[in-house]
Amino acid sequence: AGSAACANPHSSVAESELLPDYRHHHHRDSVVALMPPSAASDHAAPSASAGAAPGAVLAASNSEAEARAAQLAKKCEHLARVLVKTLRENKAYDEAVVQLTDELTSMRGRMADLGDVTAARDAAVAELRAAQEMLRQRNDELGAARAEARQRAAA
Repeated sequence: AGSAACANPHSSVAESELLPDYRHHHHRDSVVALMPPSAASDHAAPSASAGAAPGAVLAASNSEAEARAAQLAKKCEHLARVLVKTLRENKAYDEAVVQLTDELTSMRGRMADLGDVTAARDAAVAELRAAQEMLRQRNDELGAARAEARQRAAA
């Protein structure tokens, strides 16, 4: 009964697009194995619909197709929400990477500036030490000149 409904050339467009094409599977067990679990259990055992009119079988098949289409629509909506969420997260991640890259570039610039300041400080310290050494030498010379002047005055 199930394969006859699927092979019906007058099936609705929605059914032909949503259900797998069972027409090439002539063996009843193959068709049942390929159906969704709920449909397979309905078709696995002989049912009262086996002798039903083709219109009733087609209506049952269409209602199954509509139920499956509703399930697929729900899954698609869920996947669309997940995709949108993932895209937003990716966009936020990309923006964070750009911001961190900018901050890193700025930090490198500040480190270079700090390196320049440190070099200038080191040069100033070296000049200060040279001036201190010159003052010490000058003080030593003045001390020696005073000692010499005292010796002359004493003599």
